[in-house]
Amino acid sequence: MTYATTGESSTTSQQEQLRIETTKILGAPMLRALRKINAYYTLLDAAIIYMVLFGTVALSCYSHSKLGLIAILGSPFLALASGIAFNWINVQIHEASHYNLFANKAFNDIYCNLVLGAFALQNVQTYRSTHGMHHAHLHTERDPDLWTYSSRLGSVREMVCGIGDDLLLRTVFRRKRQVAAFMKSNQRSQGRAPRYVGPATAMAQFAVVATFVNWCGPWGLAYYALTYVYGLLGVFPALIRIRTVVQHRDPRGRVEDEATATMFTSRTTVASFLEFFVLGARMDYHFEHHLHPNIP
Repeated sequence: MTYATTGESSTTSQQEQLRIETTKILGAPMLRALRKINAYYTLLDAAIIYMVLFGTVALSCYSHSKLGLIAILGSPFLALASGIAFNWINVQIHEASHYNLFANKAFNDIYCNLVLGAFALQNVQTYRSTHGMHHAHLHTERDPDLWTYSSRLGSVREMVCGIGDDLLLRTVFRRKRQVAAFMKSNQRSQGRAPRYVGPATAMAQFAVVATFVNWCGPWGLAYYALTYVYGLLGVFPALIRIRTVVQHRDPRGRVEDEATATMFTSRTTVASFLEFFVLGARMDYHFEHHLHPNIP
């Protein structure tokens, strides 16, 4: 994996200067063309996600029907597959947080929550409330994602320990506490999920559980936990950790004082198909994204 990177002057001023320079180079007509949303890609990505996620569920059920309980030994591989699907869902929620899935903002959010978020226990409103801080305060203590790309690094051992935290579910619960504290301290009422999100999420999860139980009997609950839920809570955080480190890791370390921040690091990756499918999930142009977040 190769990348383009930058990072010398203060985070905010350098980012703004690069935005101005790229705007001059590209020109207003080109930027307007790049900002145009193509719903075809939005629906295509949903089709890819459904194929991988529900293909994983179907394969679990089929394996159990043919092999019996021994098929549960394949759960780690199926959890990896579902984790990849959840990684793709997360990228789509990220795009929705910038209103880049559909031109109509209300439909953008409803589509994201019902078609994608409900299956991943997420909603775009909560994601948007914290993600805006990531863009505004990159590489500072006010960035809610800072610990993801600045801790558990520096050596292979540390990185392995970080991934171990993900796989042991420590990361997902830390993130849950962090978001809850952030929402409370900032009184982010606009970040609260709409009322329909709860019932929609319950219905989506019920449909998945019912599918497992219908084909696997009581053992369907075990398959649901080991292949679906663990893929979401354990495997997915490990995948997003790797991607976030690649995109934002700066070897100079953390920034303690935002006023004296001296780094803006965001990378565009050039990856193989496997790297793109497993980790990238259309989040490859991350340098450009931080300069122009309204470009899909």
